[in-house]
Amino acid sequence: MKELALPLRIVLTGTKSSPGIFEILDLLGAEIIKERIEENCS
Repeated sequence: MKELALPLRIVLTGTKSSPGIFEILDLLGAEIIKERIEENCS
């Protein structure tokens, strides 16, 4: 997970600095996470 945390944080929040990755995942929810990953990986 360590290798994925920073890239995932940037994709989800747009910044390198934010609350913990698990808190972000919990707050955003699966649908928003999926949308943001798809937007940034296409």
